[in-house]
Amino acid sequence: MQRTMSSEELSKYVSKLKEPSDTFKLFIDHYVLGDIWIRSRGDEDTSVWSKLKGNELEIAKQIILDELKIIPDESYLRAVSIFKDDRAIPILELLIESLSHSDQKLLAAKSLYDLTGYQDYIPMLETICNNRENDMLYSYLKYSIGQFVSGLEEADKVRIMKAFE
Repeated sequence: MQRTMSSEELSKYVSKLKEPSDTFKLFIDHYVLGDIWIRSRGDEDTSVWSKLKGNELEIAKQIILDELKIIPDESYLRAVSIFKDDRAIPILELLIESLSHSDQKLLAAKSLYDLTGYQDYIPMLETICNNRENDMLYSYLKYSIGQFVSGLEEADKVRIMKAFE
C-alpha cells in the first residue's frame, strides 16, 4: 500500500527548512512524492537515514511517523527499523493489532522487533512460515526471508528456516 502526499501536506513540513539539502530532496523523492514503484520494490535509498542531520532528520522522521499512521507502507516500516525512534512503538503496536493482512502485520512486527526486541515476532514469523495454505504469502516470504531474519540470533534464523521445510 502506498500513498503520495499532496504538495500542500508536504509544505507543512518543508516550510520549516530554509534550504533543503540534496539528501533531503532525495528523501522526499523516494519516500514521499516520487514514483510509488520505488517504495513498492524496496528501492528507496535507505542511506538517507545516515546522511540526514539535525532538523532535516527530525522532519523526515516526523513525515514517516505521521504517514505510517495513515497507511502501513512497507518503506515506512523499513524506515522506522533504520532510524529507530521510540515514537514509532505505539504506532507499530496499533498496526500489529489492527492490520488484517499477515504480510503487513509481519512487517510491523519486524519493525517493532528491531526497535524493542518484540518477543512475539519470532513465533509469529515461524507460524506464518509453517502456513502453506496461503500460497502468495508463502511465496512472498520465501522470496524476502532475508529481510525477516535480518538481525535475529543464529538459533532463531535456523528455527525459521526449518519452518520452511
